[in-house]
Amino acid sequence: MRRREILALPLLAARPSPAASPLTSTLEELVAEGAVVGAQAVYGQGAEASEIAIGLVEPGGARKVGAATQFCVGSVSKPLASAAIVGLADEGKLDLDAKADAYLPAYSHLRLASGESAEAPTLRQLLAHRGGVYSQHAGPMRPSQKRWIRDFRLTLAEAVEGIAGEPLASAPGSAYAYSGAGYCVLGAAAAAAVGEPFEQILRRRVVEPLALERTGYFPDPAEKDIAAGADPRTGKPHPETPHLLGAELRLALVGGSVYSTAGELARFARMALAKGAAPGGRRALSERAWREWTRQPFPEQPYGHGWGLLLDASGRVRRLRHNGALAASRAILQADLDSGGYAAVTYTVAKLNGEAEKRLGAAVTRTLDYL
Repeated sequence: MRRREILALPLLAARPSPAASPLTSTLEELVAEGAVVGAQAVYGQGAEASEIAIGLVEPGGARKVGAATQFCVGSVSKPLASAAIVGLADEGKLDLDAKADAYLPAYSHLRLASGESAEAPTLRQLLAHRGGVYSQHAGPMRPSQKRWIRDFRLTLAEAVEGIAGEPLASAPGSAYAYSGAGYCVLGAAAAAAVGEPFEQILRRRVVEPLALERTGYFPDPAEKDIAAGADPRTGKPHPETPHLLGAELRLALVGGSVYSTAGELARFARMALAKGAAPGGRRALSERAWREWTRQPFPEQPYGHGWGLLLDASGRVRRLRHNGALAASRAILQADLDSGGYAAVTYTVAKLNGEAEKRLGAAVTRTLDYL
């Protein structure tokens, strides 16, 4: 990757240079306004890339964000996790159309909120958020529901056992409902199928082929270069940021608690654009698995196997994209299959009003449209 010095320049009416991109300018504005604590971004086409690292690792701290600073990427974990799962399915190690109870016996006795019994969702339904598992976006969760996906002192097995005891929000396959809990079930099913923890599956299937050195569910507790956003009530690091638990961190929140850097997410995006090819002649996915991973499995929804999908007028998948949010940590990942452009942004916020997310999302779109 070629680095370019990022300078604050005014936006131009014509196509801007990378130093003047909407993404760079917006990050600089948000840090200057105090809305963003710290951030990284890497964006470009192919080996041509621009980078920025700006702001502080923690609110009120002295350490500055660098290219190696780790950020919790929230739901941008889902494309990484789904790549591992689709790869396993491609090798016949699990079946995406099998029901979850084929791997997890606790899912043989599910019920709806009405009390009626329900069949277990398939792994494909869980990948695409059609598994009927409760959604954190569908209104307030009960305390128990929140605990299974926010108590990072639990193990994944303990969390998934708890999720099995919660009523399904809908019959599997009947409706789309974005579900972090559903991804925990999915990861536990994959772990049961191959007999290893999901964090090891991710390492073997994604991290190692792409030579990612700063990506995983469990940062080193002794590491200091890990970002945290602010708790707006106190101005201190947000206490729900998982790595702040140190050695007590036990939960690999499959679709929500990967730590990484913008540079390593950009490498992942380039793999997606290269149809599964990884650096050094390795592959993270076969071309067959890549086609499965990037297709639209349910025509009625623009969310696929771990990716949000931007479709063109003919219904062809044009862009892969995902946002992430956990506590005060945020991330954006996009890969444009037409232009070969990509953008990876990791950042932490000081305010939980959604303003930084809106402005950065728009800036990423404008930047990719210029490439």
